[in-house]
Amino acid sequence: MTSSQNLNGEVDSTTSAPAQTENALNPLTFVPPPFAGAPSITIEFCDRCRWLHRATWVQTELFLTFQPPLISSIALIPLTSQETAGRFR
Repeated sequence: MTSSQNLNGEVDSTTSAPAQTENALNPLTFVPPPFAGAPSITIEFCDRCRWLHRATWVQTELFLTFQPPLISSIALIPLTSQETAGRFR
C-alpha cells in the first residue's frame, strides 16, 4: 500500500501491483535479447569415418533453413587425429 498527497493536500492511499519480473516462459513479460549479428557455425567431423557427405548435407540444410543474414558462415573442419576418431559435432 502506498500513500501520496493530491492537489488538495489530502493523503490518498492506493494499492499498486508489484512490478512484474521478466519470465522467459511468459510472453507478456519476456524481453528478447538484442540482436548481436549473425552467428557463425562450425561443423567438426571425422574424415576417416567418411562423414564429409553428412557434414555437407547438414551445411546445406542449415543454409536452406536459415538463409543469410541469419547465419553468416558455416565452416567444415575435418579431424583426423586418434583422439577425435568418429566425432561429428
